Amino acid sequence: MPEGILTLFACAALVLDVMLPRNRKRVVAWVSLAGAGFALVSLWILYSGIVTKGAPRTAFYDMIVLDSYAVVFKSMFLVGAALSILLSMKYLDVEGEQRGEYYALILFAVVGILRQVQPQPDPLTCLRVDADAVPVIAVVEAPHDRLPPASGWPPRPHRHGRRSARR
Repeated sequence: MPEGILTLFACAALVLDVMLPRNRKRVVAWVSLAGAGFALVSLWILYSGIVTKGAPRTAFYDMIVLDSYAVVFKSMFLVGAALSILLSMKYLDVEGEQRGEYYALILFAVVGILRQVQPQPDPLTCLRVDADAVPVIAVVEAPHDRLPPASGWPPRPHRHGRRSARR
């Protein structure tokens, strides 16, 4: 399943983040991008089985169902994850904030999103929604005062203690 592949690559990204020196963190981004690509390929391999059988694939006593509806949306989310990783690599290099846990966070969030695209509802839906909210909360609640503003907004107060010209 694509979720298992993404989980393995996200764990590998965390391990690589610890092992690699600071100037080599871009490798973690490429590993995460490869994980999204392998998950997409595995999804389409599973989809070929759906087309040949003419019926959705099930696993774990029908708790996980993969049909053409799920394949379309899972493909969209995987492509979106790959694009966000690609776009983030250059930006984080420019900002000097290339960190491996960011890419692992993206992959873990996509795992939760992929679990939500199921054709039959189950009692764990509310837990899956909560699990998807955790990475968003972590990013929003991160201390932003240590990071340099990318666009100059919000404006920082003057450090010299001078008042503005307006009174």
